[in-house]
Amino acid sequence: MPTQPHIFKAYDIRGKYPAELDEAGARGIGNAIAAHLLRVQKKKKLTLLVCRDIRTSSESLARAAVQGITESGCDVLDAGIATTPFFYFLLHTVKCDGGVVITASHNPAEYNGMKICGKNGAAVSEGNGMEEIRDMVFAKKYVQAKTPGTIEILGDFRREYAVFVTKKSKVLPTRAVIDACGGATTYILPEVLGRLSAFEYKPIFFEPDGTFRRHSPNPLDTASQKHIVRELRAGNYRFGTIFDGDGDRILFFDEKGGVISSEFIGALFMDQFLAKEPGAAIVMPPNTSRGVREYITEHGGKIKLSRVGYAFIQPAMRKLNAVFGAELSGHFHFRDFFFKDSGVYALVKFSEFLSGTNRPLSELIAPMKRYVSSGEVNFSVRNKDKVLAAVEAHFQEFKNAVISKIDGISVDFPEWWFNMRGSNTEPLVRLVLEAKTEKLFQEKFEEVKKFLW
Repeated sequence: MPTQPHIFKAYDIRGKYPAELDEAGARGIGNAIAAHLLRVQKKKKLTLLVCRDIRTSSESLARAAVQGITESGCDVLDAGIATTPFFYFLLHTVKCDGGVVITASHNPAEYNGMKICGKNGAAVSEGNGMEEIRDMVFAKKYVQAKTPGTIEILGDFRREYAVFVTKKSKVLPTRAVIDACGGATTYILPEVLGRLSAFEYKPIFFEPDGTFRRHSPNPLDTASQKHIVRELRAGNYRFGTIFDGDGDRILFFDEKGGVISSEFIGALFMDQFLAKEPGAAIVMPPNTSRGVREYITEHGGKIKLSRVGYAFIQPAMRKLNAVFGAELSGHFHFRDFFFKDSGVYALVKFSEFLSGTNRPLSELIAPMKRYVSSGEVNFSVRNKDKVLAAVEAHFQEFKNAVISKIDGISVDFPEWWFNMRGSNTEPLVRLVLEAKTEKLFQEKFEEVKKFLW
């Protein structure tokens, strides 16, 4: 059994396998998921969807979770290997009452975990069921039905998924480099890209690899980027992308091999959406660049700030009927994709956009680069809460400081600003700081960094 409550995160479950999450733990969590959803939906029996990524531990953990679910009396639809966005698609395509995908997303190969959804794909997260599931697991409050549920092996829906994500898309001739990192997206990409007849691509690491021996499943790791950067610099391509381990994140590169901040890509997406829907709303976290927020507002977009993470971005989008949501981490959420995030859907839509212009990507993002920026920098600290409290107490003394606490703490001044927040999935504090000039940036970065002890 998992013995440490910290594997239950704000919007998913993640821990090292098998030290923090093993088959016995997965069985108990599966049972608790079923018990929670039975209570919430006020039913005596449910049908739950179960998927898994390609990690070497995922198959046995999924099998254990299925056992826990069926012991509660609930039935299981076993969809086998899937990306997290494909899991979302299935939740809205087959008849089920929720489900769980076994994945640790972008974490290293020795990790695994679960993402949980209820009816209509509603995320089970902090404040919305995660604590209840955690408490049931540690109290061993399991549901044992007299008659166990059944297990049905779901058919192959990859073709239907490919049709869905490419419908109404008009991708003109263009060339790109695509790095699947050996992750779950390897099972999806050939079917999807095969439907884009004008799209020419160089595949990198399209063979499934549950150990991620080629590179980390986190596209933001610099070491993960060297292969695609080398290929982009050597060939004649418009852009490149790397997917993470479960396919819900995607990182873009320009024609020169330069990494493009995901918030800039988000602004380009909004250009598309605003052309069709003037005044459309976008949901973004408070660590988004001020330059990007200014750019979107100038082009008529309405910005709503939300806490980082799909479990918070997506409900905010639904509430506003926002057309789009974007995060610095490479999550792109679309109203037309069930208000969910999908790396493959983002790739298709971005290819449609870029193939319709002759301007290079590096040129398109230039108008958004208005501030000297740190990007998101991670710091290990002894106590995240104490650090944030000390920062708030210090900057409250400044009369011209505008302080908000949507996620962590944001402090805005006319010429500079920063957001500092505790990571939801790792023992880190994350800092984004921007300023009008290099001199001011260096001065303020050192000032804020003094609190990170």
